[in-house]
Amino acid sequence: MAAYTAALLVYSQTWAFTGDEGFHLLAAQLIRSGMRPYLDFFFPQTPWNAWWNAAWMSIFGESWRVAHAVAALMTSAAVFLTADYWFRRSDVDQWRLAGSVTAGLLTGLCGVVAAYGPVAQAYALCLLLTVAAYRCCLLAVERGGWLLSAATGLLVSTAAGCSLLTAPETIILFLWIVFRTHSWRKAAAFAAAAVVPWVPVFKMAAASPRVVWFNLVQYHTQFRHLYWPDTTEHDIDVLTGWINNGQALTLLVLAISGLFFVKYRGTRRRDDFYLCAGLAAALATEISTAHPTFERYYLLAVPFVAIPAVAGLYAIGSRVFGAERPWWPVIVVLAISALGCAKTIYERRNLYTWGDYESIAKKIVAVTPPGGSLYADDHVYFVLHRKPPPGLEFAYSHKLDLPPAKRKSLHILTEDEVNRQISSGIYSTVYICEDDETYEKLGLPKLYKHREDIEDCALFSQRAR
Repeated sequence: MAAYTAALLVYSQTWAFTGDEGFHLLAAQLIRSGMRPYLDFFFPQTPWNAWWNAAWMSIFGESWRVAHAVAALMTSAAVFLTADYWFRRSDVDQWRLAGSVTAGLLTGLCGVVAAYGPVAQAYALCLLLTVAAYRCCLLAVERGGWLLSAATGLLVSTAAGCSLLTAPETIILFLWIVFRTHSWRKAAAFAAAAVVPWVPVFKMAAASPRVVWFNLVQYHTQFRHLYWPDTTEHDIDVLTGWINNGQALTLLVLAISGLFFVKYRGTRRRDDFYLCAGLAAALATEISTAHPTFERYYLLAVPFVAIPAVAGLYAIGSRVFGAERPWWPVIVVLAISALGCAKTIYERRNLYTWGDYESIAKKIVAVTPPGGSLYADDHVYFVLHRKPPPGLEFAYSHKLDLPPAKRKSLHILTEDEVNRQISSGIYSTVYICEDDETYEKLGLPKLYKHREDIEDCALFSQRAR
């Protein structure tokens, strides 16, 4: 775990990056400045991850490095809890250590977990909270009292407060406690604790219910597909992508084998695996119905597939090598996982990183006069610690075609409004990522004396008038 954590921390400070984390970090920065999500700027995400990042930035400074380091540690903690499950609850002594190592590394070396866990989006916090909720739920069923049930409700509901992709887990864990304990006190404790993370959201909803509803629900159900062309074709590619993914196939085959094994073997931990299957199925269903969906979303289900996968590996390995020789099958499976993880990371080597945006930010500072206005994307605003002009906090919102009064209440601008601003020359500097035809249409070559091309983008500065 120490070696894995160190490697993840190094990756988090170097190559780790995804395009969508820019608006998450910018939201945290805006929150630190006193602004409220939904009510003061458009933010179509549940708020807890942004609040979490803002809290750490308050201690260590507004930097992507802070958010990445915290995310790497949380991802590592989720991996540890997954591994620790097998070490503490395995009923096969010969496989206790081997199963623990396998469960942890099947999770931690999964390509999407390693690539997206250490970024500023909600994946790491959701992983940690949901695995912790699963562990608490198992104990809540076995032990008396209501505190563990309350802890389960608080943890899993906070995960949903970070990303609604995890919302089905709240239902699964609640029903599990209800039907396994038949205790109204435990059910009530779970439900009461699950409400707590949503109290701040309810307060904002009381101030402007339609605005909060649009950010959290309506945008995702009606408008999210606008920023992704050929959404259905894209979703089909994602949903069938596991066929060509060695890691995914290995995990699925082992997990299904493990579920059949515990069903017919009669292990006393059978319910643990059935709960994993329920959680993984609920997550996969929710993720698969997102429109558009993305491969990285499935990382949230990985721990709950990895745990029964170890049982499957035991079922196969103990028959081939014997139960007393666990390490040979473990080495084979972990070699496949390590190679798959290395391939995923290697394929991302040429993508933009935060270091690239810091270099871009330095160029922008050099050509922007003191106090000058700037048009750029969310990554640049965050790196420069600049508050974007009103309506530019979330670029995808420009695709929305809504009545003017609705747009005003949501704090968003249309593409036409943004283009008119750029064409009017109100910005001292413009950093934009479009094609030459768009630059000509906006009149940028005439508005600015200097242009510098940066990869697929252009930096316009020194206004001509």
